[in-house]
Formats: sequence, C-alpha cells, structure tokens
Amino acid sequence: GQVCSLLALAVGTGPVAVLAATAAFGATVGNLLILIPLVIVGSFGMRDYPRIYAMTQVVGAVGIALGPLLIGALRDQVGSYVPGTVLAATVSAVATILLVVAGRARRREGFEPIAP
Repeated sequence: GQVCSLLALAVGTGPVAVLAATAAFGATVGNLLILIPLVIVGSFGMRDYPRIYAMTQVVGAVGIALGPLLIGALRDQVGSYVPGTVLAATVSAVATILLVVAGRARRREGFEPIAP
C-alpha cells in the first residue's frame, strides 16, 4: 500500500491524482503502527521482540529525520521530486522484503514464534 501510494505520488499528474495518492499514503502510514509489531512478533517471537522493535524504531527515526532533507537535496540537484519519491518507495519495499525474509529464515531454523 505505502509503496504503491508513493509511486503514485511520483508519477501522478494533476491535483486529483496527487490528492488521491496523498490520501492513500496517509491511510497506509497508519497501518505501520500496528503491522510492524505484529510482523516482528509473528516472525521472531516475544523473546527477541524488544531488541528488534527498538532497532526498527531507530532506523525509522533516522529515515524520518533525514528522508525529507535528502529528498529535498536530490530535488535541488535534478529539479524534480520524482527520483526522491521513487527512492523512498524503493527503500520501503526493500525494508519490507528484508523483514519478511529474515522471519522466514528464522522459522526454517525450527523457530516457533508463539510458545505452546
């Protein structure tokens, strides 16, 4: 959802497309507050949850702090927000893939996320 809405913002033209993409982005950002903890617990269990959740929050805070600055600097260099918005969507997609792959690898090792 978030990746798609960012890409829609990057390529959208006209006020209706931009407003629709912005609304979709706003609706999907709220999901992160609930989904990240659920995915972490489901993939890694409660024992490792505090450490992994803390790391996701640190990385997220750095992205929130530096993302707009970097996207703005990129816009100043190339004259468009499109590359920066596509970059943000790509980083979001890669982070999601890494989290899912790490959880699957952990389960292949015989890890059960929820204790009996």
